[in-house]
Amino acid sequence: MVYKWKTFDYSVPAQDVGEHLEELDRIYGEITPQMMVDDARPDGALMHPLYEWRDEVAAEKYRCSQAKAITSNLVRVKVSESEPQKTETIRAFVSVKPHNEQAKYRPIQIAMSEPNMREIVLENARAELDAMRRKYEALCNYFNFTDFLTEYLSKAEAKTVKTTLSEKIVPDEESDVMAGAFQTEERTYAAAAEQMKGRNI
Repeated sequence: MVYKWKTFDYSVPAQDVGEHLEELDRIYGEITPQMMVDDARPDGALMHPLYEWRDEVAAEKYRCSQAKAITSNLVRVKVSESEPQKTETIRAFVSVKPHNEQAKYRPIQIAMSEPNMREIVLENARAELDAMRRKYEALCNYFNFTDFLTEYLSKAEAKTVKTTLSEKIVPDEESDVMAGAFQTEERTYAAAAEQMKGRNI
């Protein structure tokens, strides 16, 4: 498994952090922001340099926010065998937090292989899509957002979702589960687009 930082280079190598979080997940069966903070608290801990420990600068809730940012910024990398210079990435750890519970993260290959967790991941995707719709409603007087979304999704799904997520990123034994999950997500996006069209969005 190869890890890298997506947009911000932390002072600790992404590979070390990814492998350490995998180990925490194996030990505890899940990862929470508070667990990450507690694990990093000792001076010699691997992830200690990633947090602000001066209490006059950052309280514990802020450090939990830092933990969430770390998981959001950590991605898995797949190097193309035919084109070594070409890499593809996907978020390494995803939220599997049920409604009104504390944040919980699992490795994406585990989350997408278990039906209950997979449904939470897809529900989060639906919520993000709806948030995006609301965000851009004000622009709909200037362009057809439904057509824009449909065109974007058709290109992205054809070139990225089906290939990258189900064939290149995960091992073969996980690919069928991932493919099925994201086919479900594709239908969710299509249904959202139709709903938006009905609202003249």
